[in-house]
Amino acid sequence: MERDSSWVRITNLGNKLITIWKKISKRYKVKIEINGLPALAKFSFVGQKSQEYKTYLTQEMLKKGFLAANGVYMSTAHNEKILKKYENLLDEIFFMISKCQKGNEKIENILLSPVSRIPFSRLN
Repeated sequence: MERDSSWVRITNLGNKLITIWKKISKRYKVKIEINGLPALAKFSFVGQKSQEYKTYLTQEMLKKGFLAANGVYMSTAHNEKILKKYENLLDEIFFMISKCQKGNEKIENILLSPVSRIPFSRLN
């Protein structure tokens, strides 16, 4: 671990990820709040439909083979290529969310499953 300086690598990747979030949210005027350390960062959508948008984000990422939500735990398995693919997918998702926020689309019409629950708890 020390030889590879993995903590430096994942911190740098986390900072790049946070930059991606800021850039895309600014591009589409989708307000988010970012929290956590770079290697353990997460963001939250700001507004009334935040949980719907989070659900949509997870839905669309799963369609493209990413197990992703609004938080990321960086590891040494992550790299620039993965971040670029993630950025491209996130761009498409934020574009659609911006359409919902502008009233050009309804989030309820594009969700394929029920809205995720807060907090996570037993269902039985």
